[in-house]
Parts: sequence; structure tokens; C-alpha cells
Amino acid sequence: MENYLYCYKMTWDTESAPNPHHNVLTLAICKPAIRRGAQVGDWISGWTAKLVNGKDNELHAFDNPRLIYLAKIKAKLTFAEYWEQYPQKRPQIIGYNEVTTSKKTCGKAKNITKAIYDSGDNIYKPEADGSYTQVENNNHTEIEKEHDLSGKYVLICEEFYYYGVNNAQKIERNIFDVTVPRCKKIPGIVKYLIEITSVFSILLWIAAILSFIAYSLNPEDLSNMWLGVVIAIIILLTGMFSYFQNEKSSDIIDSFKSF
Repeated sequence: MENYLYCYKMTWDTESAPNPHHNVLTLAICKPAIRRGAQVGDWISGWTAKLVNGKDNELHAFDNPRLIYLAKIKAKLTFAEYWEQYPQKRPQIIGYNEVTTSKKTCGKAKNITKAIYDSGDNIYKPEADGSYTQVENNNHTEIEKEHDLSGKYVLICEEFYYYGVNNAQKIERNIFDVTVPRCKKIPGIVKYLIEITSVFSILLWIAAILSFIAYSLNPEDLSNMWLGVVIAIIILLTGMFSYFQNEKSSDIIDSFKSF
């Protein structure tokens, strides 16, 4: 089976996506399309965008793409498996910071103490009902939760080369040999099919099918037919919206052609 190298540009490098700590590089948040499509044995690489926000809160500028990291996928885990097998990757408190809120007490601004966490990316705790709770972290908020979980898997890489934005490498075109082929871009139709076959979408498809079955049993009642049609349209339109959003955010590039 042929393996591939997945390439994408990074606008942030805070050591959370990917997380290179504890002797294993993991990609658990961001880049859901790559996390779904990449297979064990494939390689993934992150390259600098023109501007990259670093962990030091500094903005780094680049004229040409440079390599931030390169990693070979050893395993793909579900979020539940990742939570149990890699507790060391859960966010840990490294300090506290006092912040001023907009709420006032007796006419004065109120100060609260807020925990500061490391770059741990194991931020989704599985619950008994199959859902996930986002634990406290400095990386993502509830706004990014659906986008993160749509990736379905966490990529585990034991063989990796992480340089970071501060030491991003200028790579020549012929640096990779034939064991690491050129970048693979996931076909658009495949990405769209993935969007309309998520767990939630499958539940909606089942509801639509049951509506059509109910209509077939009682053709005189058109409400079930129209309900099935409406549900199917919602699935297709929602999938299309998610597809275009992911296309915009992923920005997978053909890095080698630009060198």
C-alpha cells in the first residue's frame, strides 16, 4: 500500500497542534480532514504560512514556506482511546493569572484568578452517553469543539522531527526520497461525503429513511414524505456548508512546487 505525505500551512504554532511533548507527537485538534483521511504509515508535515503566531506571542514572518515539523503516523486513536491511553497529554496547570472582569462589585472592577495551562491537546473527555466534555485548556474553546471532534481521530506519531516556528527549516526540493511521496490532496467529493456521513448526519439519514418508509405504508399522508425530503435537504446543505468551511480553514498546499 502506497503511503503519502500530507502538507498544510500553519498560522499558529503554540505546541498544541501538533503537540510534540512526552516523546510522541500528536495531532488531536485542528485539521479534521487530515485526521480523518490520513492512514497509518502516512507522513504529515506542517509548513509556515506568511505569518505565524508563536508560543512566545510573537508574530513570525516568512517569504517562503519553511518546515515546522514532519511526522510519520504510527496509530489512529478515537478521542476516547486517546483520553485513556495518554493522560500525560491532558492540560496541566502551570500557573495562575489575575484578570479584571467587566463585572463590578460596589462600583469597582472585579478581579478573578484564572488558571494557566500548558499546551496539552488531550482536551476532550468521553462521557457515558457517548458525548465529549471539553476540559479547561488554553488552546480551544467550545466554539472549536465541533470542528475538532469532526476529525474523529487523533494521530499518534512516534517518529517525528519537530523544529518549531522559531527554528523552521528551509527545505530543498529533493530532500525527501521515494519512501515519502509527494503531497496527497484529498478529493473534494471524498471530503463532502465525509461531511454528510458524520455520526449526527447518519442519525438524520435514518430519520429520513424512516419517514419515507412511513410514507410508503400510508401514501395518502404526504407529511411523512415531505418530512423525509426536508431532512435530506438539511443534511446535504449542512454538509456543503461544513465542506466549504473546512476547505477555507485547511489550506492544504502543494509546498514542493513553490520551492
